[in-house]
Amino acid sequence: MLKKTYDSLLSELFTEYKQIMFKIALGILQNNAYAEDAVQETFLHISNNLKRVSKIPADDRVRYVTEIVKNVCYDQIRSKNRRQVFACLQNMGTQNVEKSSEESPRARIVAS
Repeated sequence: MLKKTYDSLLSELFTEYKQIMFKIALGILQNNAYAEDAVQETFLHISNNLKRVSKIPADDRVRYVTEIVKNVCYDQIRSKNRRQVFACLQNMGTQNVEKSSEESPRARIVAS
């Protein structure tokens, strides 16, 4: 019986808030695919915390759901930024290795 209640709550939340969540995510991420991913990730988070969500008064759920989708979006942005920084550092390392291989062995020893 309890599982059926949680399933119906999740279905209700999805039906009621998916468009609002998508608009928020799209406003933050500026990309349809990323916004859809954020909404899906938000619903995964909600489904993993349905017991807690079921205790939130219905009037306050919209605030809870919108905060989660915002946080998911900001997490995506932070993750993307970290990947870009890491890729940049990798490229810099590759360039340094290429430069050092062009130098003579003696120049590398003297520079050390």
